[in-house]
Amino acid sequence: MDNNGNGIEVQGPHGFKIRAHGVLVYITLIMILALGVVGGIVYFSHLSNKEGQGALQKGQSHILEAQGKILDAQRETTYVLTLSAEEREKLKLQMPDTLRARTGR
Repeated sequence: MDNNGNGIEVQGPHGFKIRAHGVLVYITLIMILALGVVGGIVYFSHLSNKEGQGALQKGQSHILEAQGKILDAQRETTYVLTLSAEEREKLKLQMPDTLRARTGR
C-alpha cells in the first residue's frame, strides 16, 4: 500500500515493480491472476504433452507387437490351408474354442 492506504505496489523478479492506485489496483490484481493462470496452463500442458508422448509410444509398440502376432497367425493359417486333407489330419490340430462354440462340437 502507498502512504495514503489506497494503492498497491507489487515487486516481481529482477526488481520489476508495478504501482497502481484506485481502479488500477483491481485491474493490476486481475492481470497478475490472469498471468498466473496462463502460466499454469502452459506449464501443465507441457507436462501432459510429455506424458502423452510416452503413452503414445507405448501404445504404438503394443500395436506393432499385436500386428506381428496377427501376421504370424496368418502365415500359419495359410500354410495349413495349403496342406491336403490327409496332411492336416496327420497334424491333429485342435479346433479353436471360438470355432467350437460356433459349430457346436
